[in-house]
Amino acid sequence: MPHSSADVPTHGKPCTMLRTNGNRIEDSNGQTVVLKGAALGGMLNMENFITGYSGHEHEHRAQMAEVLGEEKSNFFFDRLIHHFFGEADAAYFASLGLNCIRIPFNYRHFIDDMNPSVVKQKGFDLLDRVVDICGKHNLYVVLDMHAVPGGQNQDWHSDSGYARALFWDFKDHQDRAIQLWEALAQHYKGNPVVAGYNLLNEPADPHKTASGHYGQRLIEWYRRAEKSIRAIDPEHMIFIDGNTYAMDFRAFPKDPLPNAVYACHDYSFLGFPIGEQYEGTDEQKSKLRSSFERKVEFMRQKQVPIWNGEFGPVYQNEAKEGLEAVKTNSKRFALLEEQLSIYAETDVSWSIWLYKDIGYQGMTYLDPASPYMTLIQPFVEKKQRLGLDFWGVVNKDGVKHLYEPFLEGLKKEVIEPYRDTKYPKIWTFERQFERVIRECLMSEYVGWEMAELFRGKSKEELEELAGSFAFENCKRRDMLNAILKSLKGRQPTVSPIVPKSPEYVNMPIPKSPNVCAGCRSRKRKCDGTQPACSACVKRGDWCTYPGSSDEAHSIVLTQDHWPMLNLDVNSQENQQYQQLVPSLDPLNFQDITLAASLDQMYPTIPSLPPPSILRDLVNIFFGKHYQTIPIIHYTRLWLRLTGVTDELPRVLVYALCAVSTSYHPDAQVQQSQPQWYEAAKTELSQALHSPSHPIETLQAAVLIIHQAVVQTDYSLSWLLLGDAWRKAVVSGYTQLDGKSSPISRELSEPLGNDPVVKEECRRCIWALYIFDRGLCTIDLDRAIDESRLRIHLPMAEEDFHGAKTSSPQAQPPNMKNLLDPTQQRALQGFATIYQYIILAHHLLGRIGDEVFQGDADIHALHKLKSGLTQTRHILPQTATELSAADPRDHALVIWLNVLLSTCTVMLHHPPGNLENKDWNQCLEAARTVGLLYRGARRGSTMMLDNVHVVPLLFICSRILMIEHAIPSTTTPEDLTVDMDNLIIIFRQFRDTLGKIGQKFYNGFMFYLQQDKDQSQMDKAGSVMELIRPCDHWPFYE
Repeated sequence: MPHSSADVPTHGKPCTMLRTNGNRIEDSNGQTVVLKGAALGGMLNMENFITGYSGHEHEHRAQMAEVLGEEKSNFFFDRLIHHFFGEADAAYFASLGLNCIRIPFNYRHFIDDMNPSVVKQKGFDLLDRVVDICGKHNLYVVLDMHAVPGGQNQDWHSDSGYARALFWDFKDHQDRAIQLWEALAQHYKGNPVVAGYNLLNEPADPHKTASGHYGQRLIEWYRRAEKSIRAIDPEHMIFIDGNTYAMDFRAFPKDPLPNAVYACHDYSFLGFPIGEQYEGTDEQKSKLRSSFERKVEFMRQKQVPIWNGEFGPVYQNEAKEGLEAVKTNSKRFALLEEQLSIYAETDVSWSIWLYKDIGYQGMTYLDPASPYMTLIQPFVEKKQRLGLDFWGVVNKDGVKHLYEPFLEGLKKEVIEPYRDTKYPKIWTFERQFERVIRECLMSEYVGWEMAELFRGKSKEELEELAGSFAFENCKRRDMLNAILKSLKGRQPTVSPIVPKSPEYVNMPIPKSPNVCAGCRSRKRKCDGTQPACSACVKRGDWCTYPGSSDEAHSIVLTQDHWPMLNLDVNSQENQQYQQLVPSLDPLNFQDITLAASLDQMYPTIPSLPPPSILRDLVNIFFGKHYQTIPIIHYTRLWLRLTGVTDELPRVLVYALCAVSTSYHPDAQVQQSQPQWYEAAKTELSQALHSPSHPIETLQAAVLIIHQAVVQTDYSLSWLLLGDAWRKAVVSGYTQLDGKSSPISRELSEPLGNDPVVKEECRRCIWALYIFDRGLCTIDLDRAIDESRLRIHLPMAEEDFHGAKTSSPQAQPPNMKNLLDPTQQRALQGFATIYQYIILAHHLLGRIGDEVFQGDADIHALHKLKSGLTQTRHILPQTATELSAADPRDHALVIWLNVLLSTCTVMLHHPPGNLENKDWNQCLEAARTVGLLYRGARRGSTMMLDNVHVVPLLFICSRILMIEHAIPSTTTPEDLTVDMDNLIIIFRQFRDTLGKIGQKFYNGFMFYLQQDKDQSQMDKAGSVMELIRPCDHWPFYE
């Protein structure tokens, strides 16, 4: 249900008339105002990638009118605009601490090209509705003329339909734009909600001044427009974009216009799916800074306010592309944070592009399952395949074979010195043709296909389609919004801000001759103020001093951890956000800029890493460990790490640090691993007996069990498995999808209804189950009783990260007959490789029960052999062959097949099998693994690092070593390649998997050198002799 203004409290101070004062924007009280917000692109100036059509808005509207008729077409677009932004949108926007909305509009709402002298009232009605809503929520608006007659630039968003900016060729076009601004100034003069007038979006004037710089007619037009507006409205600020897409101010006159804010647009190619991606290197950060400083050089010199009117990366589709998109988006978010930190240094106002779209870039976006997206998705996919939109989340390689030969042929016919003469010079020869052929001609032709999708729709159906744009029907890009919200408390400052608490009141702020790490890295002057220098406070960065004992590393703390910080988590503002965003509860908003150190409060606990290192460690976890321990939702984790939602318990933070540190390139960070591991174990011992944060406690338990296995601390891993499982049982989590209630509510909080949290819970249970059933490969009894386990199998990754509310299963599997539901799911086409891995561990555990009880039941073994055969039969080719599998699943395919081969060896080499009748089955299974690893080594060797696989592969390698020493059906030469590969693989285990890698490398090298007599004894023995790791294996380098 939409929220009305009566439902929600307002945020921020009431709007007052703004004006410039030097390089600052001030309100009527003389207080500095930094405008922070986003644009409503796609609403009053539609764009192809925002609402899904191809080409230009006026063509799209004409095609829709042709198919639907004028009346129904106008009805649809009116309703789309109505739903695009309303009270609930404004309330949500304000709840993020943002204070300004840029409203791009198309002149066609005000001027009919066939009657250009009349300014239409309808345009004012559309603008007034948004301005009034924003005023209720204390949001400023910037009126942005995004499209003018003839087009002020060569691109799609000026809606000219041409690749030429005709606005600059006809004075009548220029006069019409000034006429419209005069009408707008008359209408909005004295309205404090309007921050000002953005006279022209991204102008691109190809006419040179006497100095040789482009923009001669633009400068003259700005002069005329400012004079005309000031004659009517002398109060409102005007916003002046630079030439050539708001990036070039070289043609601008020496004296800036009065009461004017000068605007650049600061997009970075590092945030788009072309070329280099953002990795956070010093070189990339330096380029970001120098690029921005080049664009604002004019403003710095003239001491006028700066407004970055557009910037922001695009985001990959996590629901469709899975973990790879999550990883890519984490880089895009890091890029955005770096840009925002640059702007914060000098209080630059900004407006990110954009608020709402169909899923590329918006703070909010249409639900893929909405009626509108369901209807147009095939068309959107065709657009992407044809590369029709310049702006988007795919590269243009899909049509490279069509255009590349054509363009190469054209290029050869143009004399080289003239290939780059056409303005804008920032466009390549290929881009000039792409704009004409793809974005104008081809897009206009293909656009009819989208219009045809609406043919025959009734007004009721059109209303439902338009309603897909309403706030309550849209999704929110939580990580992006968390980053923007984190800037809420970063107000312009000239002196350090210290948290207000009794301990800090009237406390003298010490000075230090030291230079903090942040200022040193930026080569900036540092005033040495502690706990945070002025420059870091102003930038909103964490401030650390070399050699300090506490290094104020920030991870947002709860009031229990640091009661000095008076954080009002029950404030009206935070309660309002809970009403609007019911995804995570209870929400606990805290400012990301609050730095906290555990050292002062808890001297015996090691400090947490600084944010940059913590970011690295989290990304290492998702890059190195997530596939084998897929228990944490990436976005939810980051929302909590940055303090935007409920706090993240220390036990999980320490556990993440402990498992990821060994892969960090910094040796000093690696040296912290033992302390973080010990801290994680200490925290876990307390958390297991606390009702708070039960899911995070189980997640931490899984990670610490993993690390204990890496450290070959098998006793600890076995004991923790039991403790974690008991907590899961008494909390009712092992019956999450069954009908039983928790045994005790004193040991856990209610789980709630968040589907992401429930799925995290399921994944923790299954991760514990996998670890437990794998214990038999090192001759340990299982710690988990599966008889009462009633939970769904983990959902697919794209569903998990796309936050689908339910698994496709109707009922949780019966663990007594797990094969049947898994086979059912396989036949229905939605079983995942991870689900097969769970099934294989189920078999492994049952095989271990039989093999290690001393007197194996022959009938039980035959039944298990039948189950293993049945399992292999249901596996699709994508789960058994690397060449058929998705490259992202290669590590899982290896794990699954080594696991099944180990099951084969254990079943066919049991105790009491002195004749070794089934030796060939063992050998075939082991050689299958050898072939698989041979193929895997042609790709990245990093996919082989999996602690679960090490003991499994060791068992298979023992079979190959025995066969190599005393061949039965295979000549030793045939196994040479396999043995060579295994040496390389176990050496890699030694180098990358810590003590467990070294241990099994020692075992591998030890048995590789044993004589034929010992090999014959092992062959005549049983699998039990193959799997018991020996503490007395010699150490091998």
